[in-house]
Amino acid sequence: MIPWEEFIVVGGFGGLIRFFGYAVLALALPTVFMGRRIRPPTVFFILMGAFLAWNLLTLAWMRDPEIGQTRVLTFLRLGGLVWLIYEFSDEFGDVLVLLQAYVWGSYFAVAFLFLAPTVMVDAAGSDAKRLTAVGMNHNDLALVLALGFGMAYYLVASGQIKSRVLRAVYWAFCPISAIAITLTGSRGGVAALFTGATFFFVVRTASRRKRVAFVTLAVIGLVVALQVVPEATLGRLASTGQEIRGGTMTGRLNIWAAGLRVFAENPFLGVGSGMFALEAEKYLGMRYHSHNTFLAVLVEGGIVGFALFMLMGFYVLRLASAMPVREKNAWRAILLTWAVGSFGLGWDYRKPTWMLLGLIVVSAVHVGTYLQKAPLSRAKRVSAAKPAVLSGGSGCAAGVR
Repeated sequence: MIPWEEFIVVGGFGGLIRFFGYAVLALALPTVFMGRRIRPPTVFFILMGAFLAWNLLTLAWMRDPEIGQTRVLTFLRLGGLVWLIYEFSDEFGDVLVLLQAYVWGSYFAVAFLFLAPTVMVDAAGSDAKRLTAVGMNHNDLALVLALGFGMAYYLVASGQIKSRVLRAVYWAFCPISAIAITLTGSRGGVAALFTGATFFFVVRTASRRKRVAFVTLAVIGLVVALQVVPEATLGRLASTGQEIRGGTMTGRLNIWAAGLRVFAENPFLGVGSGMFALEAEKYLGMRYHSHNTFLAVLVEGGIVGFALFMLMGFYVLRLASAMPVREKNAWRAILLTWAVGSFGLGWDYRKPTWMLLGLIVVSAVHVGTYLQKAPLSRAKRVSAAKPAVLSGGSGCAAGVR
């Protein structure tokens, strides 16, 4: 549901996934209190708890606590999402199921884009007609699909999917998502896709045969995109380099400059969770979102909040770096895709960001045991893996302590 969370709204709950999340949490908590053993937290959860607590604490000095309360509650729900992934994923195969669910959800988003597109006029003033799915920002949709591209490629390249039909479905998503991202006209989305895809191809994530197939699909996707994407949209994407060198990146540079001025006024404590737009208004004349995940955390959480956020990120990267080569490079590529895309978007409070964190933490737990099954084939290790952290053993070779 995460890729299409904005499409369907349920009463006062907001997106359908929020309603679904509350329902899942309501079902999950009783199972914990009725005898299920709670997994001991890893270092990541200590860092995450500190980050969430700091955001809660900023309510004490922010200018508009009503806005801040909404953002803090969002962060707490996201923390709950990570906990659910960690607590109820019992083996590495569960991670594969969640990755497949995300790709299928991305297909659903693409269907909305192709069958019932919303046409948006380019904010930069060009003639480009940018397409998106109903209820979703085109830049957000582009990054959602770019992440799905990386997950689909890993699912095929890893050799864990035995069904030929499913492998074909995930292979097909690579060019389909690339075409859809191009239709959004999102420069950041295309940059994130290109960066992640290049990393996937260069590093060791698949056999040579699969990499050749990957390049073939990429060429097919490019040819189709040149035929179906409007010329004005292609022109907008082609101007990315010029915009970086001499433009304002659709006004983002002005927003970032204002954010840095706000940060200079409150460097240590920050202005409070969710306060970027309100505090930057005095320099911009109206309220704008940060359009940069890292700047948003720095301005709102100050040096303390930013340090905690980056520690979470570096710790997750450390976990990924200790996995088997294929999983390590896959998660690195997906994280790189996220980082490039998030540099132009405020994704610190978006579900895909926190879902990625949870999936990597869970993968690290189970890959530790997965590595100990050396006599087994790679495919059998997945089904044989059991979380060593549950038994209190030392099967945390992936770096989870």
